[in-house]
Amino acid sequence: MATRISLLRSTRQKEQRQQIGTAATPFISGLMDIEKQCLSRISEAARESHNSQIALNSVIRAQKLERSPSALVSQEFANVLWGQREHKVAVQFLKDLVSLHFPDIKSETAQDRTQKALLLARLVMCAVAWLIYRLTRRIGRMDV
Repeated sequence: MATRISLLRSTRQKEQRQQIGTAATPFISGLMDIEKQCLSRISEAARESHNSQIALNSVIRAQKLERSPSALVSQEFANVLWGQREHKVAVQFLKDLVSLHFPDIKSETAQDRTQKALLLARLVMCAVAWLIYRLTRRIGRMDV
């Protein structure tokens, strides 16, 4: 995966040097999307291996490639925060993400509605898990 990312970055930088202006071409945008997907996958694998620092570094590198937050990278960032026991911050981050991407009650396309539903489901799942965690800690303190 590291080789893949290195090749993607090298090609992207070469294309950017030859580019006129700051607008990204579809080719450069595609390379950046693939690089973000690879970095998100590295972050996911690192989380599963309990390497939280590698997960955090990878997801932050993916965030730096974005002009505006994407659902894929943002959800992975929330997962990393959750894995570091930053439950309240992860829930708030997802809540802010939903508000940012979907300010209106009605979304325009089916893809928007699907993405909003996935983000809301993740938000609810995190919020419920965080509440259960807090309640079990309280009950544990009462038993002592």
